[in-house]
Amino acid sequence: METYFKRLKNNNSLYQETKRYSHGDYQNNDLTLKFVFSGTRTYKFSRKELVVHPDCFLIINKNTDFESKIESNDYVQSLSISFDSKFLQDMERTLKRPAAYLLENLKEEDPSSFHFPETLLPLKSNLLFNLHHIKNFVKNNMNDDHLLEEYLHHTFINYLEIFNQDILQAEERLNCIKQHTKAEVVKRLNLARDFIYCNYNKQIELKSIAENSCLSVNHLLRTFKQAFGETPHQFLTKIRLKRAHHLIKKSTYSINEIVNTVGFECPSSFIRLYRSYYNCTPAKNRKQLID
Repeated sequence: METYFKRLKNNNSLYQETKRYSHGDYQNNDLTLKFVFSGTRTYKFSRKELVVHPDCFLIINKNTDFESKIESNDYVQSLSISFDSKFLQDMERTLKRPAAYLLENLKEEDPSSFHFPETLLPLKSNLLFNLHHIKNFVKNNMNDDHLLEEYLHHTFINYLEIFNQDILQAEERLNCIKQHTKAEVVKRLNLARDFIYCNYNKQIELKSIAENSCLSVNHLLRTFKQAFGETPHQFLTKIRLKRAHHLIKKSTYSINEIVNTVGFECPSSFIRLYRSYYNCTPAKNRKQLID
């Protein structure tokens, strides 16, 4: 199935496409989450370019202008989930107002103030689990709007969980006095993570990461560890291992080809790190998948 589109009665929508090539300029009409199940998709904004892989995702706010591009020899399967303004208004009221207030003010409509940083975040936990349900829903061409509505509702809740873990809690972990300073530092640290996400297969240096996040090297190292509980190098290694793991499962590349593709320089070092992370060698993992 090359394309699938579904708009629900609450105007939330889902669009999935499978293509080798796609290129266009857009203005986002609704708050949208962007995923890929295979391959990569590039999103270009006025000041930055982000690449979405299967292990991460992107949120794009309403009215954001962006360019989207797919150029691949293999098919890229991507998914967009969009949330209507009224859905977001009701969701925000439900999250912020006490139950007694909601019962007495059923029809009140507060404008939504939801506006999120357009940065790459890890695809994990409940959101990853829920996305598998949505993928199967589309694959099996199911016709159950109520079920899909629940899936999309949970998708937004799951996004908020990751936003809380990776953005808000990161701010609280920083040893800064003022809240606006914490928010600005995390904003710059997310630029650092975006840079690593998009350049993981290159031999990038700390200096380049720091320059792209508008931080000094020392400030980057200190605050990155405080906010995220790992160093930039540890984060880079984790991304490389996850993307190598994906290629081991989904591609026919040899282990040496995968090592070069994801940016490792030494096969023996890669195998040691992979075994430590996944408790299994790459070759054994691939054999288990085949068997």
